[in-house]
Amino acid sequence: MLLLFSGVFSVQCQTHLNNTKMDGYRGIWFELNQKYEYGDKYSGALSTYTAKHMPLAVYSDIANKTFFVFGGTTGEEDRYLLCMIGYFDHKTTMVSKPTVVYDKGGVDDPLLKKDVSARVIDYHSKNKNVYVKNMDYDKKGNPICLYIRSNGHKPGPESAPYEWCITYWDGATWQTRIITESDHNYDMGSLYISDKDWKIAAPTAVGPQKWGVGGDVEIWASKDKGVTWRKEKAVTKNSTFNHAYIRRPLHFKAPFSFFWSDGDAHHFSKSQLYFGDFKGNVWQLPYEMKNEFERPLKIK
Repeated sequence: MLLLFSGVFSVQCQTHLNNTKMDGYRGIWFELNQKYEYGDKYSGALSTYTAKHMPLAVYSDIANKTFFVFGGTTGEEDRYLLCMIGYFDHKTTMVSKPTVVYDKGGVDDPLLKKDVSARVIDYHSKNKNVYVKNMDYDKKGNPICLYIRSNGHKPGPESAPYEWCITYWDGATWQTRIITESDHNYDMGSLYISDKDWKIAAPTAVGPQKWGVGGDVEIWASKDKGVTWRKEKAVTKNSTFNHAYIRRPLHFKAPFSFFWSDGDAHHFSKSQLYFGDFKGNVWQLPYEMKNEFERPLKIK
């Protein structure tokens, strides 16, 4: 796993923690430190950032386990990035203590590449910003792209509307449909394509920190291969913090159908990790662990 961030952090570890087992799933809180009227360009719960790094989780049928990586930290008051791995055992319904894969000892943010020639839609000529969230393929190999388009890079109403769009090749032409709207460029969700239906799991509902990264998680579904969409289920609601970066495990198996973290989108906070399924069930990974294996807390 490679997580790239930037910033100066309050904690300095004296020795690297590579290969160390940690006693809990503690998510990293991060801010880019590019401030605007309605907050940072992006900040908050970024344990499962970025959308470009995938997969962050893989289900193994042989092991009957879902292995997942995330950006962790050393404690509730710390902003020291640790690239970590853990697994959920589908037989025992327990998670292992997470292990530090790489102690970053500091972090960097990805370089943003621009001036890429348009291949499908020239949004640059339309004065639109585009933020790709996820891609998948139908059974014929036709590409399907999920993204947000907006009127600018600044957070807040100036760049609204933040439209969740899907663009796909139907075998003859490119089609684009609007699924819904949210309130931030860096809201992020995942696509699930099957013969039966197309779904997304994403923080599309405005959360407690309006105009911040993330929100409350919802399931949207299309029964006609992306033409029309409806909200199928609210996975979280009335949350304390925004939920962000909802990720799809490769070869996912319920109940670990997607996972993410939460945190205050505008101010430094504790960040916890969760996973859930399409029935609307949600489990919280243990922030503190006394044993090598513990059962996640079912909260919904």
